[in-house]
Parts: sequence; structure tokens; C-alpha cells
Amino acid sequence: MHQPSLHLVAIMLLIPWPFSSVLLCAPVSVLVPGMRLTPDKTLTSDQGSFALGFFTPSNSTENAYVGIWFNDIPLSTVVWVANRDNPITDASSAVLSMTENSSLVLSETNGHHILWMAKTITGGNSSAKLLNNGNLVVLSSYGTMLWQSFENPSDTVLVGMPMRTTHKTHPPWRMISWKGPEDPSKGRFSVGNDLDTPLQSFVWNGSVPYFRAAVRNGYVSSNVGLQAVSPLMYLTIYMGTDGETYSTFGLSDGSSRIFYKVDYSGKTTIWRWNTSLTDWTLIAPWPAYRCNLYGYCGAYGYCDNTEAISTCKCLDGFDPSNKTEWVRGNFSHGCRRKEELQCGGEANFLT
Repeated sequence: MHQPSLHLVAIMLLIPWPFSSVLLCAPVSVLVPGMRLTPDKTLTSDQGSFALGFFTPSNSTENAYVGIWFNDIPLSTVVWVANRDNPITDASSAVLSMTENSSLVLSETNGHHILWMAKTITGGNSSAKLLNNGNLVVLSSYGTMLWQSFENPSDTVLVGMPMRTTHKTHPPWRMISWKGPEDPSKGRFSVGNDLDTPLQSFVWNGSVPYFRAAVRNGYVSSNVGLQAVSPLMYLTIYMGTDGETYSTFGLSDGSSRIFYKVDYSGKTTIWRWNTSLTDWTLIAPWPAYRCNLYGYCGAYGYCDNTEAISTCKCLDGFDPSNKTEWVRGNFSHGCRRKEELQCGGEANFLT
């Protein structure tokens, strides 16, 4: 196919086309009203780091999705999905476009079936742009950000992506796992901050706590145990202009590509791109030990990670409530006091 010149590409980007039949014919990072992204085309960020387009999971021959992935890495790695619970079933008619009222819409069957829409209050002449950090944004004609994928995450957090840790004026921020290794629909597990404090994050299994991370004790945390990722990996917590608290993680210059995600099994992980292996290397899985799961050791039990094999133990002064199940590895019954407290007697405390 003859590729259009740079002059023609510039015209396609700047002129508000009055009809909707304009297809992307060369790598661009912007969609304006009248342009259509079809399954054989992609949006590419200006520096080529990320791409947005259509993809089909490897175990599916029918369902397709619109997502964002690393464009400069040879291994397909999707980091965001638009139509998670509404897959495309007729790829030949699927289109992502900016409508006449400047809404970003994914549809099929010639626009009659809408699968996904970026919820914005739009005026006119808005555009969608894929940024170099992997954020898909909808911008007004004045450059105001009307919507962004960073505020509507899937299962992955990228470097520089703000994670809202409070919910005074916004609903709780959550990233939600895939349902399976090749199923992008929303799964059982989600990750977000404690409803009562912005300094502690949880993994939930539905509405039930599944794993609780350690409480952060400062506004900047350094790379404890993550030296393999970067000479410097840091977490910054700050107050946004909307009065909400946010956190982002960053890397020093020259560091490997990394991302943080929650997988379909409920484990949160950090992955680093290994150039020599041409593959992702798992750096930090949480929880590292099964007994660290929320409530796994039951009442008055705790996870002892100092042993060669981490296991549940009872607090001093307590024994397993069900010794038979405890020996079998079922710790859910927890522990009970060796001696019941005597009301009115002298109380003893461990120090």
C-alpha cells in the first residue's frame, strides 16, 4: 500500500473532517472526529513506547478487545483493556472513533451496537491521544483533560500512573484482575487502599479482604528488596488539586521497563523486562507466603516467616482450637487461650 506523505498525515490530523470514512493510514497518536481506528490499525504514542489497538486473546477465535500494550517490547503485554465485559464478536465491523459530539466510542455493526464509551462531558472538536507513558486521554479543544485511562485502570499500574488512595470526592480507586490468564473480563480480585487510611492497601476477593499490605510509614518509600528492578525505585504520596491523596511509583533514569499488576489468582506482582532473556522477570510477588493471606491463621494466630517453611503459629498463651485440622494445615479455626481469664482476678500481660 502506498504510504501517505508527512504533509498528508498532518492534514489528516488538523482538519476536522466532515465525514466519518477517514481511516488511519499511517502511525499516529491522535484520533479526531471523523477518524476511525479499525482492527488492522493502531494508535502509537509519539515516542513509540505504547500502542493502542485491537487484540484477540490466544485462546479465543471470536472475541476481540481494544487495549493498550508495550509497543517497543517484542512480547505482547496488554496493560489496559477498554471493553472488558463486552467483547467484540464481529471484528469486521468494529470501529473505535471520536463521534460528532466528541465522545470516544467503540462500536460494531456500523455503529448500531456500542460496546464501550469513555464517559465525558464533551463539547466539540475534542480528540483522543495516546501519551508516551501509556495513558489514553480525551482532550478538549483547549487541551483540558476530559477523561483518561489512568483513572480507569484495568489490572496494571504503570510508572507515573497516579493511584488514588482516598475517596472524599471520588469513588474508591481499584485495579481489577482479569478473570483468567487469557480472559480480560473483570475477575474476582481487586486492589486499592484501605477505606479508613490511605497508608495501607488491600487485595479483595469480591468484597472480602484477601491480603493486607504493610502500613506505609512515610511519604516516600525506597526500593526495599527491589534492587534488581532499578538503582532507585520510589513511591511518592501527594495531595492532588481535588483534595484527594494520590501515590505514584517512579524509577531512576535508564531503568528497565516495569509494571505492577494483580493477576487472576489474587497475587500482586512486579515484573521487569529482561533484555538478555527477551522476557519479563518476576521481581516481587505478594503475598510471598500463603500464610500471609488475610485471616489465614485464624483468631490469635500469626504467620511465622522466620522458619525455613513459613507456617501459622499461635500467640504465646494460646493453643490451636482444632489440633487435628491444624496438623493437616487447616488453620482457619485459629487459636484459643490455654487458660481462660478469671473475671475479677489479677490480669497478666506479656511485655
